Amino acid sequence: MDYREYLNKLVKEAEAITRTVTEQAKEAAGKAKDMLEIKKAEIERDKAFTSLGRIMYQIEKGTLKREDSIIAAAVKRIEDQETLIETLKAANKEAAKEAEEEAAKEAAQEEAAEVKTDEIIEAVAREAAETAVEPEEEKAE
Repeated sequence: MDYREYLNKLVKEAEAITRTVTEQAKEAAGKAKDMLEIKKAEIERDKAFTSLGRIMYQIEKGTLKREDSIIAAAVKRIEDQETLIETLKAANKEAAKEAEEEAAKEAAQEEAAEVKTDEIIEAVAREAAETAVEPEEEKAE
């Protein structure tokens, strides 16, 4: 195997590592997006709680007539946000578990690639050393 084949293998390994890094960056961006969606839902839930509190305050002060439909609508808005938050968190946990399993597989592949790369570098170095030694031996004769 000549040095070109070794270099081609090195390039292929580098491409594989680049693909892995790109996939991990996409995963991280996806996780950040998921966390942002959860945070948005929590903010909307908090707004709904504030709205319900304002309604109850106005009823207590006598500036708003107590109507169960108004209170029920505010409570439903809170419950809808709670459901959304739970759904997003569950999906995020599932995605995190899958990502963890995928990361373990990729780590094993990267380790194998590193071993191959080290072997290739050693072989190229040996071949370069042998090539460098041969002309000196010829000069000695």
